[in-house]
Amino acid sequence: QLYATSQERLGVDGSVEDVEYREIEGSCFAAAKPVPILDPNIVSVSQSALALLGASTQDEIWAEQLCGNKLPKGAAPAAHCYCGYQYGTFSGQLGDGAALMLGELISTSGE
Repeated sequence: QLYATSQERLGVDGSVEDVEYREIEGSCFAAAKPVPILDPNIVSVSQSALALLGASTQDEIWAEQLCGNKLPKGAAPAAHCYCGYQYGTFSGQLGDGAALMLGELISTSGE
């Protein structure tokens, strides 16, 4: 089960139009649709992180879920919006959605 606590607190622009660029106002996240990946594979695993989540590398669904092919219950895919300086000039809003947050997990110990 995933949760969207950060997104709820910081706001999500709900538009998921297929556009190259859109200005996001009043939100830290922009809703986004993951692009399907053909035959995903996990190439590196943190065993200690999996242990915190009560998960195993034997769970084949993880590759499909982590790449966004099959969204887990509670998933709310979103790109993080941010701003800053690039090449010495303030560039305004950035965040291309190359990496998406699917949600937050709560470990078996409640963290």
